[in-house]
Amino acid sequence: PHSVEVWFLRQNGEWIFIADQKIIRESISEALEDQTAITGQKYSLGAAYHILSISRNDLEQILQARR
Repeated sequence: PHSVEVWFLRQNGEWIFIADQKIIRESISEALEDQTAITGQKYSLGAAYHILSISRNDLEQILQARR
């Protein structure tokens, strides 16, 4: 069997490497006016994590454009 390798690059430039461990994925949401919107994903590997999300300013611009 083959191993699954996971690499995370921290903001300080340090690489984290782990093999055959599960990555935990969580949705991130924000309250926007009278609704809640999923705005990103958090990927965790032990104590290390990486968040991908849209900025609050971009969300507000999208709402403004829809009006």
